[in-house]
Amino acid sequence: MENAGRSVAVKATKTVAFVAAKQGFYKRQGQKTAGKIVVRDIGIANP
Repeated sequence: MENAGRSVAVKATKTVAFVAAKQGFYKRQGQKTAGKIVVRDIGIANP
C-alpha cells in the first residue's frame, strides 16, 4: 500500500459536529482540513 503507516485526511469545506466541536478540528492538520465547523444540538447535554 502506498500510504501504509501514514495518515490521510480529506479536505472538507464544512464539518458538522454533534454536541460539541472536537479539539482536533483546531489542532495541526485539523485546522487545514476541517473547513467551516458547524456544531449542531441533538439533545444531549454537553459535559
